Amino acid sequence: MQKHSLLIASCDAVLAGIFVRRFSREGWDVVVVDGIKDAEYKAVKMRPSIFLFDTSCTIDVAHEVKRLRALPTLRKTKIVLLSERADMSSIRAGLAAGASEYVLTRHVIPAEVVTKMKKLIGA
Repeated sequence: MQKHSLLIASCDAVLAGIFVRRFSREGWDVVVVDGIKDAEYKAVKMRPSIFLFDTSCTIDVAHEVKRLRALPTLRKTKIVLLSERADMSSIRAGLAAGASEYVLTRHVIPAEVVTKMKKLIGA
């Protein structure tokens, strides 16, 4: 069985900690970084199965997702946006930019996110 990896870029240490504990319990390798620049560097080196990207870490989410998608080393990585914004225009913009999934942090149940991520990568 292949061990999956998760990179979390979040400005919210509490939220990141919740995901670290839940995914680690499920056997995932989890790394947390603060900010998009650190995340990009780590993602290129790590090549995670999933990159959870907290949209509060940047102003232009669509631009960042497009930039990450353009990196050859991240083409197979699933980019999942974590956001408090539930409006359809934000969701559509993130998905149109190349995000694989959009998770609302206000209504999140960590176990459901783990299940959703497993399905996303076919595990």
